[in-house]
Amino acid sequence: MKKISIIICLLGIALLYSCGRSAEDVREMSKDKEDSIAPATTEEKGMSAAPTDAPASAQTAPAADDADKANKTSSPVKKTSQQTEQRSFYDSVYVVVNANRKLIKTANLEFKVADVEKATLKIENLVYRYGGFTLKSEIKTTTEQSNTVRINNDSVLEVGVNNIENNMTIRVPQFLLDTLLLKMASLWIELDERSVNAEDVTIDYLANDLRAKMHQKTAGNINRAAQNGGRLDDVVEAERAANQFLETSIQKQIDNMSLQDRVDYATITLRFYQDEVLYKRTIASYKIEEYEEGFGSQFVDALAFGWEIILGFILFIARGWSVILIMVVSFLVVYYFIRYMIRRAKRKSA
Repeated sequence: MKKISIIICLLGIALLYSCGRSAEDVREMSKDKEDSIAPATTEEKGMSAAPTDAPASAQTAPAADDADKANKTSSPVKKTSQQTEQRSFYDSVYVVVNANRKLIKTANLEFKVADVEKATLKIENLVYRYGGFTLKSEIKTTTEQSNTVRINNDSVLEVGVNNIENNMTIRVPQFLLDTLLLKMASLWIELDERSVNAEDVTIDYLANDLRAKMHQKTAGNINRAAQNGGRLDDVVEAERAANQFLETSIQKQIDNMSLQDRVDYATITLRFYQDEVLYKRTIASYKIEEYEEGFGSQFVDALAFGWEIILGFILFIARGWSVILIMVVSFLVVYYFIRYMIRRAKRKSA
């Protein structure tokens, strides 16, 4: 009996020792785990809110201190947060791309930049990098006011004010719209208008798809019924009806392709401008009367021109003497014939 009691006591002691050892191991494992995630938890403490029962000032101060300590002591924490943000970005992109919703996104921006030409090149480069394309880019310079000042006999100085602006229409993949707008925010000095709209066309797309399938099925049924035999007129009428249903089905498919294109690529309309530009330029301007010849030269030229007219008239007569001779002979014949007739009439009357 004593031996049994001793054995039981030894087993109890061994059991208690093993339980304590296992609890100690669990505590060490949990401590190691906490140490391994300490930077992340420190950053999370800095970013998260304090308990509700503490005052607001007491809540924000430790959080800010923890965040500052984390930023100063551990650069890997920043890398970890950036990787987390990058992963979340790609996760959100994956969600958007694989979503069942079909949204047509459009954006309209109007802003002021430092240099219109440089901003245009940067925007076109961004659009190209993000897999988009430019539909329209129109840089226009408008002169608001100008004035000219004569600086010498043959040139004037033109001074004016120009307004330079660009109207652009670009398209980018829809899931990169927000990223592109974020990148473009570094270009503007002053933002006048920024609007982003989304139109849900999921129902329209589904309706077009169902109608296309329905019309295609109806056309197939009509064609099969026409092939079974019948009068020629009935077959022709059935074929005509089937073609109409097929055309409607094709049109619905085309509408869906247009919707899908507008869903895949967002459309952005931009108008940006810069400060008014003062310009100065020298242009040629002269008075013709200042370069005209004097009276003496003009008088000599007039006499020479008159003499040329006389010579030309003489040459004209010399070239057309035969015509003149025929005209003179004809005139004399007619003249003497008329005199003869007048004299004869007088004789008869006498």
